[in-house]
Amino acid sequence: MRPKHRLFLRKTAIFVSMKNILKDSGIIALMTVFVLSFLQPFGIEQMTGKRMYFIVFVSVLAFAVSVLSYSIARGITRRHATKVKDIIVFHAVNIPIASAAILTSISWFSWGNLHSAWYCTQGEFSVINYLIVCLQVALMSVFIFVMQLYRTKNRNLQAELETMKAINAHLEQRLEDIATPKESGAPQQNTITLTGNTNTAVLEVCVEEIIYIESMQNYANIRLLHDGDVCNKTLRITMKQLRQSLDSFGCLFACHRAFIVNMDYIQSVSGRRSSGYKLQMFGTDKQIPISRTNSDEFERRMGVNQTFYN
Repeated sequence: MRPKHRLFLRKTAIFVSMKNILKDSGIIALMTVFVLSFLQPFGIEQMTGKRMYFIVFVSVLAFAVSVLSYSIARGITRRHATKVKDIIVFHAVNIPIASAAILTSISWFSWGNLHSAWYCTQGEFSVINYLIVCLQVALMSVFIFVMQLYRTKNRNLQAELETMKAINAHLEQRLEDIATPKESGAPQQNTITLTGNTNTAVLEVCVEEIIYIESMQNYANIRLLHDGDVCNKTLRITMKQLRQSLDSFGCLFACHRAFIVNMDYIQSVSGRRSSGYKLQMFGTDKQIPISRTNSDEFERRMGVNQTFYN
């Protein structure tokens, strides 16, 4: 991938991530308006003349604090909230910050200063009021947590649908390119000699003829398309040795610890990123899995825009 293209994708991912953060923070602010208006926590019922001003101010404050908390949580988890643990990190950051901001706001609207709510009735600094507000914010956060789980699930499902569309479009184009004769003549054939663990474990194969390789303990089953016929070759060799020998060939992809596939022989892709992709290869009914750790590399090779998941 060219540096300029990589930089463009990185900027796009950051833009999409910030867009999602602002959207989620906006929803949190709207939910804050709803909760404050109907449940009236933090002694809002006593703010007769300033009640609406307080609700609007705290809602705007909730938006700003959410953006800050999302940014901090993203720095901790290294990505936007796409899993339950990432949402938990967000709330672990957001609750203490939001509680401090709300308690300070109560001081301003009730006493006209920024510190009175932080003191007990004896006029001494105390964390009791702060802990009470933290508990109230934590209870409010339950509604936000459920909303985030729902939105995250929908967002991931939408991303997976977009990913499968991109994969299928790329696969169709690849199959068309393979089926179209090249004007430059016959394609170049790369022949390699695979040396196994015994003196007789030697096999010379054309890389372009390999459909897939399956590891079977200390042996490897190599499925080939040779002279128009599908055949199998068995070699006493480990998958580690095979990967070292075949790593330089771009058409081959180690999709799983037990499989190496030729990208040019993929007929169809099923499954989802969350549950694991499965490949239907030419000349076989076997469904070849792609491990989750290799999903990113597979999507990159299939021309999928990684910003779907940001």
